[in-house]
Amino acid sequence: MVRSHDKLRRTNDRCMSLDSKAGQSFGERQGLTSVTTSLESPWQNRVAERWIESCRGDLLDHVIAFNELHLKRLLSEYVLYYHGDRTHLGLDKETPEERVRSTGRGPVIEFPRLGGLHHRYERAA
Repeated sequence: MVRSHDKLRRTNDRCMSLDSKAGQSFGERQGLTSVTTSLESPWQNRVAERWIESCRGDLLDHVIAFNELHLKRLLSEYVLYYHGDRTHLGLDKETPEERVRSTGRGPVIEFPRLGGLHHRYERAA
């Protein structure tokens, strides 16, 4: 029986430097079978799949979009939240857009994001 973690997924995209011969040999040393995705296949792209998974878990599993316009507005708000407020482990729990950390000792102020589904907290000056 082959489990999903027995395979090393590699893309054909030229911009992915980790998908080189060194990546192949690493997978072989770890006993992984190398599976190459189709050329320029967005549904097989790791980055796109991770973003969709995050969007689904953070937003789409918790709201109902009434129509296409509503969905577009929700996704636009999510992109702003994703880059400005949501922390990322790959960035040492920072956001892609640099945020200013408060050094004050005032009360904590809550800023609702995505209609109150998520929040950002800052200290008052």
